[in-house]
Amino acid sequence: MRFLILALWAVLLPSFALADTRPVNCEITVGGVRHVTGRCYFSPRSGGSFQVGNDSYFADVSVNTPGQADGHWNADPLSTHAQAPLGALRQEGACWVAPGTRICAWALPAAETQAALAAQPDGVMLSPISASSACIGAAGH
Repeated sequence: MRFLILALWAVLLPSFALADTRPVNCEITVGGVRHVTGRCYFSPRSGGSFQVGNDSYFADVSVNTPGQADGHWNADPLSTHAQAPLGALRQEGACWVAPGTRICAWALPAAETQAALAAQPDGVMLSPISASSACIGAAGH
């Protein structure tokens, strides 16, 4: 039963809710509109790629070559996938940018990171799901 629940979480949750996820300060600006600023979650992937976001919006940056990437974001707070393309992005420091778009992640000071991690509950982060047919159950005490 636990395996089934974990497998369901892996499919239904945004992929930034993974074990290596850590708190950072971030910005997600798309179309010149700042959707996220401040504390959010950062999940690194291989080759410098990553996901960053909060419980409403998240973006995925897939690095192709050093300094060049493709981006996607969820565009709708109810979406569980980064399906909306951001196009080609170029790196500027801690940000990946294109006209009207900025995806940034800045590390928190070590003490602030430790405090944020200590304050969050153990386990997997759950996000709202818009699909009416999706459910997660738990058995036992």
